[in-house]
Amino acid sequence: MNNDQIPNNVNMNGGGVPNPVPTPINPADNGMGMNVNPVPMSQPEMGDPVSPVAPPSPMPQPEVGTPVSPVVPSSPMPQPEVGAPVSPVVPPSPMPQPEVGAPVQPSPNMNLNPMGVVETPVAATPEPTVSPLMSTPLTADTNLNPTPPVAPDMNQTTPPVGMPAGPGMVPPAMGGMPGAPMPNMGIPVPPQAPVGIGKEKKPMNKTLILVLVVVLVAAVGFGVWFVLFGSKSKTEAVTINPFLKEIQLGVDLDLTSASTFAIVSGMPSSECSVSSTIDTKVARTYEYTITCGSVSSGKQTVEVKDTLPPVVVVKDVTVVPNAEVSPKDFIVTVEDASIDENTEYVRFVQEVSTTTEGTYEVSLEITDLYNNTVTETAKLIVDAHAPEYYYACELDGDEEGEVLAYRFGIDFEGYIHDASKVVTFTYSDEASYNEAVESYNSSNSINGIEGVATFNQDKLQISINTTLSVDSLPDEFDTDLFSEEYDIQDILGDSCKREE
Repeated sequence: MNNDQIPNNVNMNGGGVPNPVPTPINPADNGMGMNVNPVPMSQPEMGDPVSPVAPPSPMPQPEVGTPVSPVVPSSPMPQPEVGAPVSPVVPPSPMPQPEVGAPVQPSPNMNLNPMGVVETPVAATPEPTVSPLMSTPLTADTNLNPTPPVAPDMNQTTPPVGMPAGPGMVPPAMGGMPGAPMPNMGIPVPPQAPVGIGKEKKPMNKTLILVLVVVLVAAVGFGVWFVLFGSKSKTEAVTINPFLKEIQLGVDLDLTSASTFAIVSGMPSSECSVSSTIDTKVARTYEYTITCGSVSSGKQTVEVKDTLPPVVVVKDVTVVPNAEVSPKDFIVTVEDASIDENTEYVRFVQEVSTTTEGTYEVSLEITDLYNNTVTETAKLIVDAHAPEYYYACELDGDEEGEVLAYRFGIDFEGYIHDASKVVTFTYSDEASYNEAVESYNSSNSINGIEGVATFNQDKLQISINTTLSVDSLPDEFDTDLFSEEYDIQDILGDSCKREE
């Protein structure tokens, strides 16, 4: 075929799409790929109208959703055996290209317009030939899975000049330009996945992951705390178990604290209240009520009574023969919350007689109103020269908190018959008091003073009773003579009082 002839037949490309026979390219073409025969063109004059070139009719496109018949793959090419020589592939001869500027000989059927431009009728595009879906009969080994349709690569460009066109490329002879993609020739394109489906997910932000971990740890910690502590404090029932039934008469207690009266569980006892009119200085039975939130103990009773035995200091008594003697004559001091000194609270354990001179041991029993009893022992001296009256003297001691109490018996002639001394120590705190008690228990003396001790823990006092002989009185008072009633008045003065 000569270059000046326009081909009227078409051939099929590798994809089964008809390709028009390439026509020579007009060097004066504008690069838009228009399929026209180049002819020498006369240049139009300025102002002459230019006939527009009608574009080719677009190929009909299948409707959206119309199923596309799968393309049956072609039979595989026979593979040469291993070691067989391979015949070299002979590249196709390039089509002869007209020289640039060479005139084009018009053919007899060529139409020229008034401008001298060749008007080539556009041949109708023949319908593509569709191969049947199945070219061979079905057998047991036939693969019935449809082969997915393959769309041509629409981004391939034309090959370089002089190179054969590959699949999906427009040869330069057909008007293709380097870098231009192949136009849509009506080849069915498989439906594309919606935008966003199948995209790779971005990794989660590290800060968000850290926050989630912290929240999770905090939630677990709170759950553990609630199980161990929170649930117990809310679910444990409040109980009040009163235990106080008696209160020692005269003892100071915190009567506003629930812990004084009962054991409280389920809530702090400090949050409970006590309602009562108890007076520990008055012995009788009282009522009280403990309230803890909505729980009440109800009315409870407690008795204020004396539960401790009396604390008594006794002395020796000297009388003349046949003199009357009373148990109270042997009492120096008595301390008890319920003893009434106007009652007979002390008695002789055995009968006492003063008919015969001599020294006798007397047992005394002291009992308070609540039958708390203590027994003390003293001496009864029967002497014809026994004192008829006594002098009681009280002096301050050498140490702080020390008091000296003397008692002198005077006979009918005015002489000192007997004498005794009671030293009382009063301590400022309980620790000092306890230390003095331990000292006396180990040495039977306090500050070098020996004698019979009596202890009063409520007043933090210790009293030591010592019997003095008449011969020791001058040394006791640091004087040469101390034997008569006159000496007592002269040395001790107003600190002494006469007792009948």
